[in-house]
Amino acid sequence: MSPARSEARSGPHTTGFIDIGTNSVRLMVVRLEPDRSWSTITLQKEPVRLGEGEFGAESALQPAAMDRAPSYAAVSPISRARTARRP
Repeated sequence: MSPARSEARSGPHTTGFIDIGTNSVRLMVVRLEPDRSWSTITLQKEPVRLGEGEFGAESALQPAAMDRAPSYAAVSPISRARTARRP
């Protein structure tokens, strides 16, 4: 690891995790401390119903569900997380 990269990781930093599931998208943003402890900044869940109709005759993701998922996954939870962090 380069010295510059090592210095950048020596202090606390924020990272996020996105879990896209069949029926919901979850967002978790945490603050990671140098001692490997962490604290949750935000934890959110949005119903996207991506699997709606998936187990029917076609057994495929439906166009309406695919159209709906990106707007929830990319805009709603993340924009609310950014807003929540503002003073």
